[in-house]
Amino acid sequence: MTGIVTIKIIKTTLKLAIFVVPLLYYKSVSVKRDKALEEFYKAFEREEYDRGLWLINQYVEENPKDFGGYLQKGYVLTELERTDEAIDAYIMSINRKASVFESQKMLADCYLEEGKYRKAIVHYGEALKVDKKRISARFNRGVTYMHLEEYAQAIKDFKSVLKKENGDKNYIYEELTCAYLCVKDLENYEKYTSLMSSK
Repeated sequence: MTGIVTIKIIKTTLKLAIFVVPLLYYKSVSVKRDKALEEFYKAFEREEYDRGLWLINQYVEENPKDFGGYLQKGYVLTELERTDEAIDAYIMSINRKASVFESQKMLADCYLEEGKYRKAIVHYGEALKVDKKRISARFNRGVTYMHLEEYAQAIKDFKSVLKKENGDKNYIYEELTCAYLCVKDLENYEKYTSLMSSK
């Protein structure tokens, strides 16, 4: 169970982030830069990832100090399942501006996917320093702790997410049942199993 839910959350976050981040960071760009990014977003929206990569590479070449260009490049490479290159792009973005939630979280997601759990924990922590209200980083950090068999930490993160999640909580209940089963806490295992079943 652990991991399947995480990949779903990673993908959902990516689709939202590709359009939210530009709105936050590109309100005052020049017309030329704006047009280049607009073409990139259109390609990404149409799932033309190879074209999107070509466009964003051109943009990054012309704007090497722009953290956002590297962040967008990371998104495309993530979609193309070129994780090592995506990691490099997210690192370049962070090197230009470390206090961006998405750069830190997406880098952590890549490390999680690659099984580099300690590095993932560090970058989820950095993402949460930027915005502790965003539950995706805390949830995925909990999943990472599960992989490390650090169940107490995982449970702490999952319970924190549970308090903040306003929608369907089944995905959290699933992870909590796994965590409590691993620590042989049958009372809580049964509690969250029944909550999961009742939804």
